[in-house]
Amino acid sequence: MSSERPTAVITGGSRGIGRATGERLAHAGYDLVLLSRDEARLAESAAYLATSGVTVRHAAVDLADDRALVAAVAGLGLDRVDALVHAAGIVHTGQLPRTTTEEFRLAFDVNVTAVASLTRELLPALKAARGRVVMLNSGSGKRANGPNTPIYVATKFALNGLAESLRHEFRPHGIIVSTVAPGRVDTDMQHELVAGLGETYDAASYLSASDVAAAIVHVLTQPGEIDYLSIRPPARG
Repeated sequence: MSSERPTAVITGGSRGIGRATGERLAHAGYDLVLLSRDEARLAESAAYLATSGVTVRHAAVDLADDRALVAAVAGLGLDRVDALVHAAGIVHTGQLPRTTTEEFRLAFDVNVTAVASLTRELLPALKAARGRVVMLNSGSGKRANGPNTPIYVATKFALNGLAESLRHEFRPHGIIVSTVAPGRVDTDMQHELVAGLGETYDAASYLSASDVAAAIVHVLTQPGEIDYLSIRPPARG
């Protein structure tokens, strides 16, 4: 990207929190690079966000495929990245006897390994911009709230550890690493989680994707350094 606007790379940019973050960053004057597996939805999101007057590029890639991810980043040819937002993720429900090794591997590939791989591949561009990295986590990254999500919780704990480690590693290079950990959010993934837990979906008591996107943009645009931001739905009286 050759414009003088800052550039943000967003995973999961075709829907939910990723798309909402793209919308807010576009309005803030960022050029965007969207990554997602769903090519049709990704192209639609890119076209919509481009109406804000910024440059929007996209690459359809399976984050669980490390070789494809590395190739996609190389193909983008980004010289500088001002913001990297890891908004993609998958959820898995079920107690341990009902899980498989393959399910563990896939969840870790998407929720943890892809985050590390993409950050590594974009590190020169992040250094050039003294950029910021936001990792989208959840309350499950610090505490398990039930017996039915061992895979999901394990990946979120791992992601929190990755963020804390990279925060120290990257600080000398002027790169800020932050975690945003929302409570329940009204998204497709939340529908999947609630259904898997056998609970009733209550969108009115959840955050919106736009709420979380606002928190992410706040973290990215603050002059100071925010290590960890927890955001919860307001209490219902």
